[in-house]
Amino acid sequence: EKVMEICTEVSLVNGYYCFTVTTAEQFTEVTSLAFKIVEKSESFFKQLRKKPEELLCTALKLLGNAFSQHSIVEVEKMIDKALEISNKLNEIYDEETNKEMVAKISYFTAAGLAVKINICTNPQEIKRLSQKLFNLSEKAWELSKDIKNVDLLIYLSGLMFISFLMQDSFFFSYSKHIKVEFYENLIIKFEETLRIINDIKYEDEVSLGNFYGIIGLLYCEFALKICEDEIEQRKYFDKGLNFLEISVENARKTKNKATLILSISDLNQYAFLSGKMMYLQNRIIKDLQEIEKEGKVFVENTKLLVENKGSWYPNLILRTLFYLPIFYYSNIAQMSFFTSSQRISYAKKAIEYCLKYLKIFIHESWYSESYLALTVSYAVLTKLTSSNEEQNQYIEKMLYYANEANKMGEKYGGGQLRTFGYGSLYRAYKTLADIAESEEKRIEMLTSAINFQEKYMDYATESRAGIIGAQMRLGLLYEELGILTKDNHKILNSEEVLLEAIRGSLERGYYSYAGTTYEYVARIEDRLGNHTASAEYYLKAQENHKKSLESIEYRPLKERIKEKIAYAHAWNLIEVAKAHHRNENHLKAKESYEKSSEILQKISRYSFEGSYNAAWALLEEAELLSKQERQEEAINQYKITIHAFEETIKILGNALEKAEAQPERERIDKLQKVAKVRISYCSARINLEEGRILGKTGDHSTAAEKFAIAASIFRGVCTRYKLERERKELEAIYYLCRAWESMELAEKFKEPERFDYAANLFSKASNLFVDTKLKLLASGNSAFCQALEL
Repeated sequence: EKVMEICTEVSLVNGYYCFTVTTAEQFTEVTSLAFKIVEKSESFFKQLRKKPEELLCTALKLLGNAFSQHSIVEVEKMIDKALEISNKLNEIYDEETNKEMVAKISYFTAAGLAVKINICTNPQEIKRLSQKLFNLSEKAWELSKDIKNVDLLIYLSGLMFISFLMQDSFFFSYSKHIKVEFYENLIIKFEETLRIINDIKYEDEVSLGNFYGIIGLLYCEFALKICEDEIEQRKYFDKGLNFLEISVENARKTKNKATLILSISDLNQYAFLSGKMMYLQNRIIKDLQEIEKEGKVFVENTKLLVENKGSWYPNLILRTLFYLPIFYYSNIAQMSFFTSSQRISYAKKAIEYCLKYLKIFIHESWYSESYLALTVSYAVLTKLTSSNEEQNQYIEKMLYYANEANKMGEKYGGGQLRTFGYGSLYRAYKTLADIAESEEKRIEMLTSAINFQEKYMDYATESRAGIIGAQMRLGLLYEELGILTKDNHKILNSEEVLLEAIRGSLERGYYSYAGTTYEYVARIEDRLGNHTASAEYYLKAQENHKKSLESIEYRPLKERIKEKIAYAHAWNLIEVAKAHHRNENHLKAKESYEKSSEILQKISRYSFEGSYNAAWALLEEAELLSKQERQEEAINQYKITIHAFEETIKILGNALEKAEAQPERERIDKLQKVAKVRISYCSARINLEEGRILGKTGDHSTAAEKFAIAASIFRGVCTRYKLERERKELEAIYYLCRAWESMELAEKFKEPERFDYAANLFSKASNLFVDTKLKLLASGNSAFCQALEL
């Protein structure tokens, strides 16, 4: 009996030790020894006529031998035989009389189920087995708690949580309330396990390392997916990351490669997701190198087990081994504050790891993570490449992997796999919309992107922050499509979705999300001509960005937010200026444009906008002089404004050469076009003012020519304006010029019918003007011309 007890202990020690060795030979030696000891234990139990214990060893031997089979069919047969034995043992023992044995049998059965799930390819069967595994682990955990068997508590905690995550990833369609209960129930159990560990002063460092890694993962998942309040979320993230750090140090100390790989990966992933970018930056490269180094040894040692697809635990670790670099490189490849060359490099690294990952024999459901990362990475390459040939190759691969992700999502029907599928398709079609050359093609691709994003929202299993991000994406898609199709209904849909995202952000205390989304809504109000409302939203964006600084630690991101605060302030002033312009308060408009220019010129990435708004300030001064009937001064000021816009175009040209990101290039190009339009506008105004001077001096013929030139230029400017509101205003001025031309010709040739023609043109201008004063001015001129005709 004593020897049998020693054999059991040595068997467990060897089970851990196999993950600390450095060569495949050592791994084979240790695992072989573990199996021999199990066989000895089986023999001793047989001699002692302890049939249940003998059966348990037989089942354990079957489970171990299953890992070395060359056929999935053989693996499944051995697992099924082992599970049959555990079912017989369940009939023998009663938990009231022998809780420990029932707990051990339940744990063994749960371990067998975990292996079976790993080799199963039927989604519904996986769902059934996962639920069974969770229920069995939970029941065995309660028994283990009663007998204070810490080893079993730790093993079962891991199995319970992993089966829960599997359901969450593949199938969960539960209400949020039920999901919260699941997590809270698990936290209670894990914290109870931790209390028991501390009470009895448990000292098995290998098991403790495993447990700290699992409880750290649980806290981080709870923070990410359940916590509503950002302060509470931060608290759970900090607790989780702290336990993961302890697990990493413990694994280094005990040389447990399996736990080390798992905990390092989780630690970096959740540091990223929790926004601890400075923390991540300080360790990510070193951690990636360590994972790669330990991973090479682990891959070599467990190669046979992995190739036979029977080993659940090594496959889980190998998944993690590749997941961190895939997760890290595919995410930072999307970040615009890196240069294009850096982003291309990161995207290619992500692809390299993904393709390696897909070659390893792991559970097919895990492929979706790589499919999504491949779609995202090829999307980055598609947008940043300058070669048409390469771009077409990237597009083909991007669409292929997006469709593969969607097929996997349809097969499993829910959970993260479904969102991975729709998320991949959204990303692919949004990329195609971004690079589309024709407006028709862009509308088609955007419509598809919206369709997949809406489906994504229906199935999303993300954190609250993820849902808010998804709402923001959907709102921006509606806005973009509304602008292209000139459909104000879609633009209003966009605003509604974005305002909902703001409500969610403010409830949660996610001020950075709220600040950014307020900017988007402000932009929409600007487009709709509601400049006062737009200015208020920019003010709210500024306020929320300021609040977000309190929770941001990553220095580059902190600096970026400070830039956004200044930028939102500048745009608040620009919108105030536009509102003043509409009310013909040109002096206040000029002052607001000047203040905005000063702010923008201090922000390096937006300095070109500073010169643009400085030119606008000069234009407002010219408009003021014109309104005050100071034509000579107005003409001179319009000429100064033309020169300012010409200088701005040069500055924008330099900025365009340095700009790498396509959206930024498009924005600068648009500003250049608008600056050219404003030069034309100023030229037209010069002719208009000269015409007015000549008309007053009685040179009606030359005045008419000046008004005709002004009208011709205004007509050309009108065709270049896409916003209907602004186009109508310029069209109204065009009719004014034509009307004044007709008046001058009527005076010159004494032809009453020309006054009638001018009256009709003034009437058309009145119908187009939005501003009441201008509308009344044109209407009054129309009546005046009718009087002159009579």
